[in-house]
Amino acid sequence: MFVNPDGEFYGCEKTRFIYILTKEGNIAVNMKMKIAAKRKNPPELLDEEALCDWFIEILYGKRRERITNPETLKGVEKILDKECSIYDLGEEKYWVWNNIVMKWERKNFTQNVKNIQIDVSIPAEKFKVPKGVWVFPKIF
Repeated sequence: MFVNPDGEFYGCEKTRFIYILTKEGNIAVNMKMKIAAKRKNPPELLDEEALCDWFIEILYGKRRERITNPETLKGVEKILDKECSIYDLGEEKYWVWNNIVMKWERKNFTQNVKNIQIDVSIPAEKFKVPKGVWVFPKIF
């Protein structure tokens, strides 16, 4: 589940998105507009071996290599008491801790992690669409 508490999403107008991932599919909720859309999960999320490959690619593959290239490492800075490596790609900057992007900057846009909790239990109700949100009946 991803929640952007600042309400900023890719430089768009102020909104608040919640993404809920379940075995049946994923749901994108726009809390400002009180609407949600269900989507089918990619096949790799239903196959444990493929899912593992997918996460390995994100954490250690080309996507990670593009960001965490030693040539783009520009320093270290603490965010939420986590020592982050700073990578400057020219048009974008990333602060990365333990393979997690803690801060991302690009032209006229900054996204920050406001809170991070490790090894916590998440109640089942957090994976349900909030009350008062209309869900599109069709699955995309």
